[in-house]
Amino acid sequence: MTRTDIANLALSLIGGSPVASIDDPTSQARACKKWFDSVRDEALASHPWNFAMKRAIITPWWRSVALITNDGDNINVVSASGYHNLPSGSRVHVRGVQGMEAANGTWLIEGSESNLVLIGSVFSGAAVPWTGQWTQAPTFGWEYELALPTDCLRVCGVNASDAAEDDSDFYVLEGGKLLFQEEEAHLSYVSRVAEPTGWPPDFCNAFALLLASFIAQELMGPTGRAMELRQQYESVISPKIKGRDARQGKGPRVPMSHDCDVIRARRGGAATNA
Repeated sequence: MTRTDIANLALSLIGGSPVASIDDPTSQARACKKWFDSVRDEALASHPWNFAMKRAIITPWWRSVALITNDGDNINVVSASGYHNLPSGSRVHVRGVQGMEAANGTWLIEGSESNLVLIGSVFSGAAVPWTGQWTQAPTFGWEYELALPTDCLRVCGVNASDAAEDDSDFYVLEGGKLLFQEEEAHLSYVSRVAEPTGWPPDFCNAFALLLASFIAQELMGPTGRAMELRQQYESVISPKIKGRDARQGKGPRVPMSHDCDVIRARRGGAATNA
């Protein structure tokens, strides 16, 4: 199906006339186009749909260190890419600096236009230019902040073989970042599948109903039709297709050899070398 097909499904549910294109200048097409993307994201994020699930390995954004200079008694890190206006009191990890290993570690910084002044550090030695990296860290409580994929609508699991194993105390989500204790996170998430050509028919039909509930108020006024459509979506259609989706593709998982090692290590046993 196309965006126009789904717009026409939604319009048919409120007695509207079909449009030739969702990009038409008519009031009906404009209403469908206005709400399409936001309603799509709401519907996608409401459930871990099989067709929208993705996995990704995410890590911190490490920037290069160009130079190490002396700032009074403190070490001054000159970043190759700037530090994006971090305020004083921000926290950073520095690693891999050669010739001045004292720069490596976790530090609170003083802000400046382009450099990182490491509070409490001691300048000594002669750092090798263009060695080392740095990354921003959460100010407290967690070791790393990891940027979520740009198409991530909902995190379903982190470092878990199945979303059901996820533990919400294992990480937190703040400001579009995942705060984590480890430098690498294996992420399972609902992605933004932007175009309906990749949607199954059940989801298309449910989405059209939800879209109709948004455009009804705009096109028909306060008739109560918008509320009826929303209630039908939430109490009948959505639970039905979510249940059917949840039952698909959920067969028993056969552990890979490295999974067995992970499970054995979690239980206190030694991992084997295959």
